[in-house]
Amino acid sequence: MWLAALVVLLLVALPPFVCMELHMDPLLFDTYARTLQRGGVMYRDSCEVNLPGMTWLHWGIRSTLGWRSETLRAVDLLVMGSVVVLLVCWFPGLAASWRFGLAIALVVFYVTRSEWCHVQRDPWMLLPALGALYLRRGRRLPFVEGMLWAVAFWIKPYVAVPVSCVWLTSAWLDRRDGVSVSRLLVDVAALLAGGATVGALGIAWMVRSGAWPYFVETVKVWSPEYYQFDESEGMPFYRFAGVCVRFFPWIFIHLIAVPAAIQSLRRADQSGRLMAALYLGWLFQTIVLQHNLFDYIQSPAILLGVAVVVGQTGRESNSALRRLMVAFVGVCVLACVPVLARRLEVWPRCWREGSSAELRDRLSVLRKVNWQALERSANYLRSRQVSDGEVSCFSIVTSPLYRELDVEAPTRFHYLQNDWRAFRRQRPSILADLAASRQRFVVVDLAWHGIEVNLEQLDEPSEPPLPPSWERWKSQIVYRAERYAVLEIPAAEMPAWMTECFSD
Repeated sequence: MWLAALVVLLLVALPPFVCMELHMDPLLFDTYARTLQRGGVMYRDSCEVNLPGMTWLHWGIRSTLGWRSETLRAVDLLVMGSVVVLLVCWFPGLAASWRFGLAIALVVFYVTRSEWCHVQRDPWMLLPALGALYLRRGRRLPFVEGMLWAVAFWIKPYVAVPVSCVWLTSAWLDRRDGVSVSRLLVDVAALLAGGATVGALGIAWMVRSGAWPYFVETVKVWSPEYYQFDESEGMPFYRFAGVCVRFFPWIFIHLIAVPAAIQSLRRADQSGRLMAALYLGWLFQTIVLQHNLFDYIQSPAILLGVAVVVGQTGRESNSALRRLMVAFVGVCVLACVPVLARRLEVWPRCWREGSSAELRDRLSVLRKVNWQALERSANYLRSRQVSDGEVSCFSIVTSPLYRELDVEAPTRFHYLQNDWRAFRRQRPSILADLAASRQRFVVVDLAWHGIEVNLEQLDEPSEPPLPPSWERWKSQIVYRAERYAVLEIPAAEMPAWMTECFSD
C-alpha cells in the first residue's frame, strides 16, 4: 500500500513540477553559465558575490543537456530524489512503513513548495553533505568525505557549520569508545586534505580562466557591502511572518525536531546522533548566519527536521508519542493536497505542451512573473532585432528575457535592480559601465516598482500613470505588455534615467 501511494504521488506531482517556472536565482546562474559557455570570465563579466559552485553546475548541465527549463527541473528532481533516498535509508532498524511514510512526507513537502525553493544552492548542497555523512558513519575514507564537504562548500560556504558539528560529534563518540587523540588528529588531517584538494582544484580553475583577480576584488570590495545590505528592507518581522505563512504548518516541525535532536545527541545510536548534529548545525547556520528570510534557505532544514522526527519516533516504544508524530506529519501532508489537486487540473497539458508560458502562469505559486506578458515583450524585442548588449532587464523579474532572447546583458550587472540597491557605494561604477555599453532598450516591471498598471490602457504605451520623476521619460516607452514596459533609452542617457527614477 505504501509503495503504491508513493508511486501515485510521483505520477501526479512530477509532470506539473517539471513544467513550473524557474525562479530568478537559477535563471541568473543560467546567465552566468551562458557567459562562461561563450568564453566570458567569471566575476569580470558577471557581478556575482557568491562562490562559483552553482555556476559550474549550471555550466555543466546546460553544456550537456541543453537549455530547456524542463531539463533543469528534471535534474532538480534527480538531485532532490537522491536526497530523499539518502534520508530514508539513513536510520537502521526503521520499519518499511515508516520509511515509505518518510519518503512520502519529504516528496510532498518539496514538490508543493513555491518555485523559489527549487533548483537552489541550499537544497542541492544537501546531496554532497549527506554523502559525506554516510562516510562519516562508517569512519572510513575521510579524505573522500572531505572532498564531498568541499563540493558542498563551493556551492555555499555556510555548510562549514554542519560539517563542524558532525565531526565534533563523531570525535566525541570516538573518544567515548576509546579512540586515541592521535588517531583523531589523523582523521581530521585526512578530512582537511580532501577538502583542500577540491579547494585547490577550484582555485586553479579560477586562476587559469582569468577569474582569480576579479574574485579577489569581489571579496574585498563588493561582498562586504552586499552582506551589509538589509534584504528585509527594514521589515524583518514582516518577512519572517511571510516565511511562516508559506511554510505553514511544516515550519513548526522545528519545535519538535530541536528537542528530538538534542535528546538524540544524549542517548541515540550513532546514526541518530550524527543526523541530529547535521540538523542542528544546519538549522543554526540557516537562522543565525544567513539571516535571509528566503524560502530556499529554509527548506533544507525542514527536510532534515522531518527526517530527525520520523527517524527517532519510528524507533521509539512510546506508542502515544508515535501517534502524535504521525498525526502532525499527516496534517502537514494533508495541507498540501489542495496544491496537488490544482496542479492535477493541468496534468494532461503538461505531458502535451511542456513548460509553456500559459502553464507557467497557471502553476506559479508566488506569481512574481506574468509569463505570457513577458513572452509578448520578448516578441516585441525580437521584432526590433536586438542583439547582445542591447537590452537591460532592470527589474529582477524581467531577467528571464536574457535567456528567452538568447542575448548577453549590456554590462556585468545582470540583476541591475538588485545591484543598484545593494551596492550603493558602487553606483558610480555601475553608471559608468552602463553609459559605455551598447544598450538600446530597458525593460521594467512597472508594478514591481509601485507604479499602478491600468489594463485598459494596454494599447497606449505612452500613457501609464507614472510618478513625476518618470514624466520626461514617458515618451520613450515604446511597448507595454500589462505590467511590463519597454523603454528605448540609449546608453548615454541611462545614468540620468537611473538617478532620476531610482534615486532612493
